[in-house]
Formats: sequence, structure tokens, C-alpha cells
Amino acid sequence: MKPNLHGLWMVTVYVGPHTCIPTGVRNDGRMMTCNFIASDILKKLCEDHTTPVKYLRSMIESKYQGHKPSYYKVWDVKQKAIRKMFGNWEESYQRLQKLLVAYIDQDSTTQVFYRTKPTGEDETVILHYVYWSFGPSIDGFKYCKLVISIDGTHLYGKYQGKLLVAMATDVNKVFPFAFAVVDCESGSSWSWFLKCLRDTIGHVIPDEGICIISDQHLGIKNAIANWPKGDDGRPRVFHRYCLRHVASNFNTHFQNSTLKSAALKAGYATQAVKFDTIMESIK
Repeated sequence: MKPNLHGLWMVTVYVGPHTCIPTGVRNDGRMMTCNFIASDILKKLCEDHTTPVKYLRSMIESKYQGHKPSYYKVWDVKQKAIRKMFGNWEESYQRLQKLLVAYIDQDSTTQVFYRTKPTGEDETVILHYVYWSFGPSIDGFKYCKLVISIDGTHLYGKYQGKLLVAMATDVNKVFPFAFAVVDCESGSSWSWFLKCLRDTIGHVIPDEGICIISDQHLGIKNAIANWPKGDDGRPRVFHRYCLRHVASNFNTHFQNSTLKSAALKAGYATQAVKFDTIMESIK
């Protein structure tokens, strides 16, 4: 910052908080740079990194009297802020193996399994599946009912994938105790997950066996059908379908909320007479 040829001073760089609101400029947020927006939302993201973009955008509009940055700009700023806080996706995957080793180092009863596949380039490999169950959760399972519910849900990160979860129930609440990240729900991924689950809790399953509840995914059905039998030749796992999934599939076929409600009532019936009566009404 020095006099130019005309003897005038010109401010070229300002370091410090920018609090003034420009007047007479467009109110569509084009004057707001990503760095400018980031300074406002970073504190909020540090408190809760799951804060929706819609809320962040509304927060900025309220603070700067109607200046409206585009949804994409706020989304882009949020991604950059998340990277600054946690590192980028590639770095996170590179750290995964160290994280798993740290889990086991802190608690040797924690169970961790993972599978990779080669890329054909040097020694580079790609993560295929990863499974973990914390030691205290494994220990807590012995106090739960011998019924396990398994299901999968979408991951919405850069590399998509699915999160598989196994849950038990104690006296009055759900008890999640095993997790896996896989590329997709398939026969291969479900078979691998259930094998890891068997290796984790197989030693506490009693001779009379255990019940697994799931949706009607063919991969799950085949994996459970191949579950090893007990020494006496009897199955040690019994497969039942989740009532809500059954009712949802039923409604998809018939498109009738009254029938769906009746199907749920039939599923919840605890007496054969009531079940038969509801089934007759459905027919």
C-alpha cells in the first residue's frame, strides 16, 4: 500500500474481520466469496457438522439482510469446511487401517475384519468391505434377547456404499452391536457380514439357536440357509421376516392402506383365532 503515480494511496489488502454490508449491490450473494461465507459457518459446523445447507443458507441471509448466496455456493463452502475439519475422503480411507488397529490396541476384545481387492497397479488396493464390533457391545449382547435384527441403509458420502447393522434388544431398548460398510447389498456382502457376525457372537449362541429378523433380500436368505448347523445336526439360526418390510411389500403390490393396516394387525396378533379372523377379512 503506497502512493501510485498520481500520489494517491490505494488499499490493496485488508486482513481482519469484514463486518460492513455493501450497499447498492446485487443481493444474490455474488459479492460473497467462499472464504467470506466460510468464516460465518465454520463455527456452526464445528458445533454440528451435520447442519443442513438449507439452514446455513438461511443463517447467512438473516445476518446479511437478504443477501442470498446460491444453494450450490453454500454447499461447496460446507464441503471445504468439512475437509478442513476432518481431511478429504481419500485421506480418511488411507487412515482407516490405522483406526482399526487403534481400536484393537485400546480393547483387544473388539472385533475388526476387512477385505480389500487389488487394483493391478503396484501394491495399491481398494477397500471392499470393513466390519467392526466394539468389545463392550459384544459383552453386552449376552444380556439381550436371542433375537437379532439386521438391515442396511444408504451412505451419502462421496463413495456411496451401504452401512449394514446388526441390532439386538435388551429389556426395553434397541442395542446396536455390529456394523459394516460395503459397496452394495448383495449375496456376497451379506454372506460376508453374517460370517463376521457368526465369528463375533458364535461362542455365546446357545444350543437352541438364535433368531435373525430381516427383509426378504435373497442374499440374506441364502447366507442364513448356509449357516453351520450344531453338533446335533439341528439349525442354530432361525430366519424370520421383518413385519414392516412385509407390510410395505404387501402395500406396494395392492396399493391399499386398509389392507396394509390389516396385514400389520395380522402380524401383531398373538392368538391364532385373531390371526385367522384377520386373514379371512384380507382374503
